[in-house]
Amino acid sequence: GFVPGSSFSAASLASSEPELEAENKKAGEQLYKNNCASCHGQLEQSTKRDRSAFQIASSIQAISQMKTLSLTSDELSKISLALASTSYGVTKKYTCTSPLSRGRTNPGLRRMSTAEIKATLRSAVPYDIFNDEIVQQALSSLPADEVSNVKDYSSMPSQEVANVLLTIADRAMLILDSAPAKQSYLFGQCALSAPTSEACFELFLKNWSFGFFRRPLTSAESARLLALFKNAGSGVRGYQSVYFVLMQSPQMSFHIEEGQSSSGDRRRLTDYEIANRISYKTTGYPPDATLRAAAGRAGELQKIENVEAQVSRLVSLSSANAVSRVSSYFRFYSGIGDVPDPSPIVTSGRGIGTSAGLGGNMLRELDDYTQGIFWKQTGDFEDFMTSSDSYPRNESMRIILGTSAVVDSAKVVAQKSPTSFGFLHRPALLTNDGGRTNPILRGAHLR
Repeated sequence: GFVPGSSFSAASLASSEPELEAENKKAGEQLYKNNCASCHGQLEQSTKRDRSAFQIASSIQAISQMKTLSLTSDELSKISLALASTSYGVTKKYTCTSPLSRGRTNPGLRRMSTAEIKATLRSAVPYDIFNDEIVQQALSSLPADEVSNVKDYSSMPSQEVANVLLTIADRAMLILDSAPAKQSYLFGQCALSAPTSEACFELFLKNWSFGFFRRPLTSAESARLLALFKNAGSGVRGYQSVYFVLMQSPQMSFHIEEGQSSSGDRRRLTDYEIANRISYKTTGYPPDATLRAAAGRAGELQKIENVEAQVSRLVSLSSANAVSRVSSYFRFYSGIGDVPDPSPIVTSGRGIGTSAGLGGNMLRELDDYTQGIFWKQTGDFEDFMTSSDSYPRNESMRIILGTSAVVDSAKVVAQKSPTSFGFLHRPALLTNDGGRTNPILRGAHLR
C-alpha cells in the first residue's frame, strides 16, 4: 500500500526545484478540484488539510462514496502536496495590523456573557432581590457560555436573555410590593411620603442607575426617566416603573461603546467605557469603587500608564474575582466542564476507598495548579506545561498524583509528583472525555 515517506508521498514530490514542485502542486490542486471539492470544500477551506497519500488511499478503500474514484499513486501524492499547509517549503508570513488601522472594525456593541450578566445584576440590585429563589432559578436558565459565538455582535437581543430579565424584573416588583421596608431602602425614605419631590427621585437615580448603565446617565436619559416617573403617578408606583425599566435596559445584556470623539472612522472611548473594558476583562465584574472614581476624573484613563496601573491593581492574588477569571480561562482553554467521578471499580484498584466527589477534587487540583504557576510563582508557559508541582488536598488525590503528602489546606504549598508533569497531565484532563482533553484524541491530533 501507500505509506508516508515512500516513493508515493507528498514528501517525495517536494523537490528542491521550485518549478517542478510548483507544477506538481498545481496538478494536485486540479485533481482535488475534480475529485474531492464537491464533498470536502474548496482547497483553502478543505476539511482534509495535511492528509497524506496513504490516508487518502485508505479513505478511498474504506468509504463507499469514494470507491468510485480511480487515482494513481502519483496523483494521490500530488493531491497530498496540494493539501499540505506549507507551500514550496517557505514558511507563511503574516503582517501585523497597522497601528493606524486598529480600532476601526471593533464593534461598538457586544452581547454580555451569561457570567457577566449575573455579575452585573449582582452588583446592581439589592441582596434580597438577587438571592431570591425565583430570581436564581431564572438566572440558572440563561444559555451556557461558549468560547465564541457568531451572534455575540448581533444588535438583536437574545430572546432567552430578554425573557429572563423580564422574569426577574417582574419578580422584583412583587418583592417590593410585599415589603415596604425594601421600598424605603431602594427608593429612599423620602419616596414614601406624598407627594415626592424631583430631588428625591434624582437621588434615587444617582444611587441606582449606575449599577445598570456603568456610567452616569445623560441629561436626555434622566429626562426620559423623569417623564416616565411622572406618567406613572409619581410616588412608589413611579419609582417601581422606572426601576422596572432600568432592570431591562440594553446595558444589562450588552457592552455598549459609543465613544466620545472621532478621528476619521475611529472613535475614542470614554473614560467609563475604558473602565468597563478593564474590569470585565480582568475580573468579569463591573468596575469597583476605585476604578469608578478614576473614570470620574476626566481624562485619567486616557493615559496608558494609568490603565496599566488599574489592571495591575485588579490582576492580583488578593482579588478573588481575578483568580477565578484565570481559572475559568484555563477551563475554557482545555474544554473542561464538570469532571464526573471515576468508576468505583477503577478507584478501588488503586487503593482509593470511594470515588464520590473525586471529580470535583480533580477540578480543584487543576485550579490550584494554575494558581500556583501563575500567581505564586509568576511562571511562564513552559513552567505551565512541564512543572511537577501538584496539589492533592486529600488522601485519594495523593494516591493518584503519587506525592509523599497532601498539601496544607491553609498554606497550599505544592508537592512534587513523580508522574504528573505539566498541565496536560492533570488528572482532571486525563479523565475528562471532552474533545480537546481526551488523551487518545489529543494523541491523534499531535501525531
